[in-house]
Amino acid sequence: MTTSDDKQHLLNFYSVLEERLKSYREAKQRLDRFLSTDFNVFKWFFEWTKWKEDFLSDIIADMLNPAGSHGQDRIFLDAFLEIIKWPDLKDKKYPKVATQVPTRLGKFDILVEFEKFGIVIENKLEAAEQPRQLQRYLDYLKEEYGDQGFCLIYLTPNKRNPISIEEDTKKLLREKKLICISYSRDMLKWVEECCQLCESDKFRWFLRDFMDYIPTMLQEVPMGDSIERNTIFNHALENKKNLGIALDINTAFNGLELHRRIIVQFLDKLEKFVLGKLSQRSDGSEWEVNYDSLRNSPLEKERTFGFGKQSWRHRYTVAIEPQTKNAGDVIIGVSRKQKDALRADQEAHIWTSLEHMFKTIDEGPTEWWAWRGLLQEPYMNWNSKKTLIKLYNGEAVKDLSQYLVNIIDVVERTIDEHVGKS
Repeated sequence: MTTSDDKQHLLNFYSVLEERLKSYREAKQRLDRFLSTDFNVFKWFFEWTKWKEDFLSDIIADMLNPAGSHGQDRIFLDAFLEIIKWPDLKDKKYPKVATQVPTRLGKFDILVEFEKFGIVIENKLEAAEQPRQLQRYLDYLKEEYGDQGFCLIYLTPNKRNPISIEEDTKKLLREKKLICISYSRDMLKWVEECCQLCESDKFRWFLRDFMDYIPTMLQEVPMGDSIERNTIFNHALENKKNLGIALDINTAFNGLELHRRIIVQFLDKLEKFVLGKLSQRSDGSEWEVNYDSLRNSPLEKERTFGFGKQSWRHRYTVAIEPQTKNAGDVIIGVSRKQKDALRADQEAHIWTSLEHMFKTIDEGPTEWWAWRGLLQEPYMNWNSKKTLIKLYNGEAVKDLSQYLVNIIDVVERTIDEHVGKS
């Protein structure tokens, strides 16, 4: 039943929001006569082509090419080398730059070939990795340039590690043979720097379109609506009362964007909080987020967010994972790589120590989990108004971080022993 106070809160919410949107629309109408803010060459092109990855690869390659159409020599290339932390290559001669380069072990999206050094950029915007795809690229690069003469760049929307590499990914990252970068942060930063460095007004406008398009490309927000949508989201996230009203509206219209944003913001805070606690230990610098597919796709089922030690080499993760879409049936547990089983006495220790904390799902270890339990309410399902407010206001950060740290306290020594002997 809706009370008079509820109605008044809703009226106030819409009244303030209406004024903000009115001001934005009036300003936009005045500016559009001179700036055409709804026009963007990337939006215009992608409305009639499906080859988004190839088109973007061509643009990036042209920008990296000192002889590219931009006419800016190598300033864009040198800015990119700073982004990927290979500044030593700035002293080398001009590279050859090509796209869709065929090799016997696969086709490279972009190849930047210096003398005796090769950089391959794998542009993974939408397509999935093929079996052993990046491992095949690594094998080819080693044969072609030697063990120290290459770098494989894995470019994704929100920075994730590849899954088609069989070698020690952590070691490759540490040696800068593999570098994972994102459109959302690294590429956006690079294009912004290029825009500042560019001396051509014509090309600078193109870069501005690219820079404006990247956030909308990742969020699938229509270009002309992005600022207006952000005005609405920012108003909704101003305080707890606004959030509650917005979630009611969101539920009524079956909208999921606000739901997604709250979960991503929550995981950002959870990461800082848990790593902050673990940093106080003698081995604190070893801890990291070692699985992060949930933050990239928070509304898809069986996406994982978890913590582990560098010495565990991604073999074990203390993690949370929704089992159904829209972040429902969230479990917490100790995931492991397939067939990386503990000894019987080690498994028994973990089970007896953890089964009293949560409702255990399985009768014993599974193919992918050494142990897992179902979170109890209010954290079993992250799709209710009550739980989303807890994710937003920090209550869930404190509660779930404590759950994760408690599990780590139980399993850390056992996993250290297991990994150290295998």
